[in-house]
Amino acid sequence: MTNVPYFYASGKRVPLEVESSLWALDTEALAFAMIAESVRRRILADARRLRGKYVLAQVPLAALESLRAVHAVQLVYRAADAMLVALPEVRVEESRPDTLRRLRDWLASRRQRIDVSEPEAGRLTLRPCSGDAEEALEIANALQEEITPEVAEARFIRSVPSPDLPSRIRPFEPRSSRDE
Repeated sequence: MTNVPYFYASGKRVPLEVESSLWALDTEALAFAMIAESVRRRILADARRLRGKYVLAQVPLAALESLRAVHAVQLVYRAADAMLVALPEVRVEESRPDTLRRLRDWLASRRQRIDVSEPEAGRLTLRPCSGDAEEALEIANALQEEITPEVAEARFIRSVPSPDLPSRIRPFEPRSSRDE
């Protein structure tokens, strides 16, 4: 990924800041991570539900590699007033025949890395085979820069904090070294 992450919205490049203290956690994948049950419970107890199977959580450094190994964590970004979580999926739409042909050629050359579904002609969903949201963001950006389809956007969960409610997330503090 580039030094400064970004995405395209309506054809315009939008810079992202990586949120260093929070992770988006896939609660289904969390079950497969090789971490202590007490750490798993603590992460979930302090988490804030985002959407579907995702929560926003602080993750102890000692558990991070195990969570990454099962694709249970994704980076959290900030842009303007929102927190954004890229999902491992890209939405693409294209109706122009020449551009659609170039798009399909581009995808065919990357078929080992990208799973493609096309429920309707010219409407595609791309998923990196790695299951990695950062890779999905890279795919969306590369498509926008190289092919310029009508739409090529990484999917995001967007969270805007309520001004009325304090954050429930507090710093992770292990209760003892055995929890790590």
